[in-house]
Amino acid sequence: MKKLLLLLLFLTNLTPEKTSAQITFQKTYGTTNNEIMGALIKTADKGYIMAGTVVNTATSQYNISVVKTDSNGTLQWTKIYGTINLDGTADINTTTDGGYIITGYTQDSNVIVKAMLLKIKADGTIQWVKSYGRFGENGTHVQQTADKGYIVIGGTSSVSSSGNVYVFKTDSLGALQWTKTFSGDGSGGYNSDNGASIMQTSDGNYVLLASIYSYLDRASHIYIAKINAVTDTMQWEHSFLIIPYVSYVTSFTQTADKGFIITGSASTVGNNSLNAFLFKTDSVGAFQWCKKYLGIGVSVIQTTDGGYAFLGGLAKSNYICKTDSSGTIQWTQAFGDTSNGHTTSVQTLLQNSNGQYIIGANTNSFGAGQNDFYLVKTNNLGKSNCNDYTLSIITTTATVMNSYSPRKDTTGTASAVIFTIDTGGVENTLCYNIGGISTYNTQNSTIKIYPNPANNKITIDATDVIDVKLFDVLGKQVTSTKTNDVDISNLTNGVYFIQVQTNKNIFTQKIIVQH
Repeated sequence: MKKLLLLLLFLTNLTPEKTSAQITFQKTYGTTNNEIMGALIKTADKGYIMAGTVVNTATSQYNISVVKTDSNGTLQWTKIYGTINLDGTADINTTTDGGYIITGYTQDSNVIVKAMLLKIKADGTIQWVKSYGRFGENGTHVQQTADKGYIVIGGTSSVSSSGNVYVFKTDSLGALQWTKTFSGDGSGGYNSDNGASIMQTSDGNYVLLASIYSYLDRASHIYIAKINAVTDTMQWEHSFLIIPYVSYVTSFTQTADKGFIITGSASTVGNNSLNAFLFKTDSVGAFQWCKKYLGIGVSVIQTTDGGYAFLGGLAKSNYICKTDSSGTIQWTQAFGDTSNGHTTSVQTLLQNSNGQYIIGANTNSFGAGQNDFYLVKTNNLGKSNCNDYTLSIITTTATVMNSYSPRKDTTGTASAVIFTIDTGGVENTLCYNIGGISTYNTQNSTIKIYPNPANNKITIDATDVIDVKLFDVLGKQVTSTKTNDVDISNLTNGVYFIQVQTNKNIFTQKIIVQH
């Protein structure tokens, strides 16, 4: 620890041109169950909060998992919410009271799935939970509105078995104010319509992004529309087909010129080959340009230099692709584990004021077991100094056709839901770097922990041990010591995680206690 403090003091006293050292890291968070991240956001305290779904593989129980960290990825708290039925989440966002709003789905006692809003305080305490719709609804994106209510977009199958876009607005306590559904002219299978994202723009109105299927074109279209916040009527709407592709949208953001940048995936009908795309519109949704790239497009941002960056994925690679303001590639950086049987699934891309990139994803390569939340913080070139590599992809210009307007309807009701709350998950540091100098590294082979399985005592073979903590599979600390020997005689049989901190490293390992 003294060495780390001296290093930090050294970095703060460098000349201005050399004070650009950036902290980067890769970490995982989770239990021995299957965690699937839905979204990642920055918090008011400059930390991060992740929300997703945790699946108990023994009971097939689905619940909502939320993980809060500080700016360096250090775990602050974890919570698990839900009922005895199926509950999951796709998105989380901040609220003006310092808390968070979460959307997803919840299943009631009659096995009917509806869209869900969960409001929690800054410490994860539940304030209220409500469900929305008739049956077959889900929420995919939520944002607090200027009147302190909430706007949500998702999907519903209560109007059409193939699925329609579902949008609803609530007040600050979750009371339903209005709902809308949007549907193309197709039905069945891959022809379904679904909402991807919605935002309140600077003029106070709402712009939504969705995929809308056209039976005439036999393809899904990009659909972008603006709704008046007062009258909930349409101000403008456009749908676009990237010829000759089926287009699925995932993410968009408003750009500095008041237009919109969109990403998603396009494929020919019956062909599994996918192309990521960037699609740029002006402030009223009119087409400006479109570029295609290898793989799939998941999350897009406008970068601090006025260009764009998106998260993409190939069969065994996940990457950040940085482009200029016209979509021309400047660099591509891949990350994760590419070995057989290991997967990484990306979800969210952020950028901080220093130009660093923050990635929210899932991985089954590292962590507590199965899929865990995967948090990556890179430098301004997309590198985090472990589990990353360069990747070359190509770009081409796409041909786009402007098409038709979808049908619209209203549907849905709101009801109260009761959730239980629990804790769960441990942090595992894969790498932690300051200006490229590794200060934490769980791959340090000089630390040995034995025996494993253990009976009454665990021994740590390492010098300068500062702190030792032992956690159960739910992330609850069960014992701690500052010595090289850990007494486990009072623990019940099962799986635990031991975290050892020395002057140079933080090391996490799974331990089995078996008396």
